[in-house]
Amino acid sequence: MFELQERQNIIKAISKDDQASGIILDQRFIKQHSTKRTLAELAAKHHSITEGNFYHRQRKALLMAYNLIPSDQVKLVRCE
Repeated sequence: MFELQERQNIIKAISKDDQASGIILDQRFIKQHSTKRTLAELAAKHHSITEGNFYHRQRKALLMAYNLIPSDQVKLVRCE
């Protein structure tokens, strides 16, 4: 439960800067919705993102989340 709350806090922080990225993270990695369903949710919130651009935006959102995770809790190494 603690881990879920931490993830939701990170998503809230990201949503303040970029609402579309927050929606993508919530839909894909918390609710585990499909790409199609996530795109529909984005469209409902007035974010027009094509499926081709979606994966770029998803990667951007994941990198934003990665930057907010405390480094002592990170088990993966980010390659740039």
